[in-house]
Amino acid sequence: MKDYDGAYGMIRDLEKMNLIPTAGMYNAILSGHFREKNFSGALTVLKEMENAQVLPDSQTFSYLISNCSREEDITKYYEELKISGDQEYLNEIKSVLASALAVHGKVADALGIYEELKQAKCNLEPKAILSLIEHLRNEGDSNRLIELLEELKETDYWVNGCYRVVSYCVRHKFMDTAVDLLKKLRDEFRDDEMASEVLFDEVFCQVAETEPIDLQIGLDLLQAIKMELGLCPSRKSLDFLLTACAKAKDLHSCFSVWQEYEKAGLPYNVLTFLRMYQALLALGDGKSAKKLLRHIPRDDPHVCCVIDASQTAYGN
Repeated sequence: MKDYDGAYGMIRDLEKMNLIPTAGMYNAILSGHFREKNFSGALTVLKEMENAQVLPDSQTFSYLISNCSREEDITKYYEELKISGDQEYLNEIKSVLASALAVHGKVADALGIYEELKQAKCNLEPKAILSLIEHLRNEGDSNRLIELLEELKETDYWVNGCYRVVSYCVRHKFMDTAVDLLKKLRDEFRDDEMASEVLFDEVFCQVAETEPIDLQIGLDLLQAIKMELGLCPSRKSLDFLLTACAKAKDLHSCFSVWQEYEKAGLPYNVLTFLRMYQALLALGDGKSAKKLLRHIPRDDPHVCCVIDASQTAYGN
């Protein structure tokens, strides 16, 4: 309830009864301050512990390490943990340390802790592995990413990590690896079509948003989803791909993707017509844009505003 004065008051009442407060009591206050990003309050807790001659335990150091904003503080608290001799939950602490180092760009150091735990036949916590995957995506090591992904045994964590690795593969054009992982995602969500669709949509969203646009890998993914995975692309996936075609100024691919809606059994709707209309105007095909305009209903003022804005933007 954020009544920190009340919490400290209860601890002082213990002292009046000649009872010794525990590190866990102070940890409860510490975690409250960190939830609120109140770092000065967290430092006050440490000072109170020192005054009460209560030594921090592994949970205290875990909170401190995971909430540090500077690498030197991470190292400082980890060294203090080792000096304290408190080995309880040491593997969990190392997971927190690996995650914190990865967040601060010290991926090599974080991987060192990962290797250290592996050699000791211990496992890095799933959240720490996800943090490593997230930050290793900037380092360009697909084999290491796959290795880390295989460490994730729980479905939710694995799906989260798998999407991040697929995103990396799409960005760096590792098409075969991306397709293999998409097949695994398809198998994982064979009974949940909506969840599968959302994941594939996110991949095409990345194709549309990545700069510079690599349209070919988006088109290759579309064919792989159809031919190798035996799936129909969703409307949203095609919407993202159509946007990518327009950004890439590829008129031929715009018409190719436009035909995919019909092949997938997806009737054209107002938003699809508007998106294609904008693409045609942007790519200078005024004749096709004018023809398409006849199919767009004008009974919605918002639709009319989009049409007017598109015509103004592209000089028509």
